[in-house]
Amino acid sequence: HDKGSGCQIEELDLSGNLVGEGAQVLRVLTSYVQNHRSQKLSGVVRGSLWEAPLHTLVLSSNGLDQGKTWLEIIAMLKRDALGLKSLDLSSNHLALKEDDYDSDIIVS
Repeated sequence: HDKGSGCQIEELDLSGNLVGEGAQVLRVLTSYVQNHRSQKLSGVVRGSLWEAPLHTLVLSSNGLDQGKTWLEIIAMLKRDALGLKSLDLSSNHLALKEDDYDSDIIVS
């Protein structure tokens, strides 16, 4: 991305792409956090701070129930690592069992 281009993605709709386990989506989101949000999160700014303004992410109807990427995304949200105002995970058949270890991510 050319920082001087003025191109900024504020809303990203990836619905219906059947990303399944979502490993690539998680890799992209992790890179986004490390490269564009980490300075803001740490409070240490070196040079000019460019922060991508992504605020809406739509991952509906992607078969995310095939893996645990959605739990990692929830964990990122809880740490405010993504800085999203809106996240749509609908129509992915996501569910937690009451005694499931992963439910700790949601409730903690």
